[in-house]
Amino acid sequence: MLVAAYVAFALLLLICIGLELSACRSKLTGRSCSNPAFLRFQLDYYQVYFLALAADWLQGPYLYKLYQHYNFLEAQITIIYVCGFASSVLFGLVSTSLVDRLGRKKSCILFSMTYSICCLTKLSWDYFVLIFGRILGGLSTALLFSAFEAWYVHEHVERYDFPAEWIPATFSKAAFWNSVIAIGAGVAANVFAEWLGLGPVAPLHGLHSLSHDGWHLGSEELG
Repeated sequence: MLVAAYVAFALLLLICIGLELSACRSKLTGRSCSNPAFLRFQLDYYQVYFLALAADWLQGPYLYKLYQHYNFLEAQITIIYVCGFASSVLFGLVSTSLVDRLGRKKSCILFSMTYSICCLTKLSWDYFVLIFGRILGGLSTALLFSAFEAWYVHEHVERYDFPAEWIPATFSKAAFWNSVIAIGAGVAANVFAEWLGLGPVAPLHGLHSLSHDGWHLGSEELG
């Protein structure tokens, strides 16, 4: 039954991607779709940003189960989550100022650093280390949805001097693939944790690998 559900899901996902690509082709007008420099620039951005999104989505499905695996009570788990959400809200209020102060490239690399540390803290059984990790996760989330977009807009307009009208095309594709990555990350986490029987800790190793790759790729592509 579960196999049939995954097969149906895969078929629906392929249909969805096909329809989206078809719609994109039908809407492609102007020089943006045929400008090699712009397409290369888009690809550089997507390579780094999609890795960051994949790392962010991969942690979600089994985070609660991970805390249960560490034998924490529901009230304790609630506090961990509240700390994470509060951190995300508070850092979200100052993320724009932080990006302006540090610079766009440094802020993107800071995301990779803080997220890598956040992943490592989840391997600990210590309660306060996990809370610290969730606070770092809130900072990382705030940077994820501010630093990368700020870098892209600046480079698009200031460095490459592409028309500003082309910016929505990049963010529109990013929004679509963000949804696909979220679904794929959930399936991948389920495969490692349940199908392969590796438990709720398994997705964390993929998280650290993605964050590490994003760090190095970001240093090269966002230079």
